Amino acid sequence: QQPCCTKDILNKSLKFLYKLFESLSSRKGQVLCGGARPGEDIMKVTDLITLADSDSESASEVLDCSLKHILVNPHWKIRALKDDGSPASKLEDVTKLDSQVPYMSFLCRLQRSLFGVL
Repeated sequence: QQPCCTKDILNKSLKFLYKLFESLSSRKGQVLCGGARPGEDIMKVTDLITLADSDSESASEVLDCSLKHILVNPHWKIRALKDDGSPASKLEDVTKLDSQVPYMSFLCRLQRSLFGVL
């Protein structure tokens, strides 16, 4: 069962979710490759409102719709988290987001493989 959103908000939400996934997986990869400190791969929901939409009137609707879809689509590999870092199951509990899939460059993957073998 999909959450209810208007078609316009849903379209904006899907575009936003694509950008969000790219950003979160890039952050996760930077942490794993040593380019960022642990914890910098997690985004606070309060910081997402500016990314959600340039139209400030619909930004909160886009964010709300996006978070609802994240909660009902775990196969998208975006984890909704509570303040304590545990998985959130309700919209009002979501305070942070994390990607389960890191984006790492070929060089980073090669380096991690070599260090894993040695």
